[in-house]
Amino acid sequence: LIWPSLNGPLDVTTWGINMRLDPRRNITEKRLLLSPSRFELEERNILQACLVPGDRFVDVGANIGAYTMWVAKIVGPNGKGIAIEPQPTVLARLRANVALNLDFKVQIFACGAGPVTASMTMSIGSTRRR
Repeated sequence: LIWPSLNGPLDVTTWGINMRLDPRRNITEKRLLLSPSRFELEERNILQACLVPGDRFVDVGANIGAYTMWVAKIVGPNGKGIAIEPQPTVLARLRANVALNLDFKVQIFACGAGPVTASMTMSIGSTRRR
């Protein structure tokens, strides 16, 4: 019922985080919009139990930044969420979501991550361009 009338992203607050979500773009945005309380609950419970204020958290493949900002909220102003995202269109949405949450301490790296310093060509499948 939602999709036919959806012309663009929706501004929502979930997990105490302001986000601009377009559920037509990727599965993460769809799940965060439709079932945020159940979205990766086991992983979030583990992180909640392990993280304390002042910690640093590195989110490799940060996507739109939901985990990065959720963790930044937990670790507080003396901690930091570090988001690594190489995909340009997803990176733009990550930056937009971080800009909606200026109280969270987040640093973004527009690159991939690996064991060596190198340059590579990223290939994005036609169904993953959004």
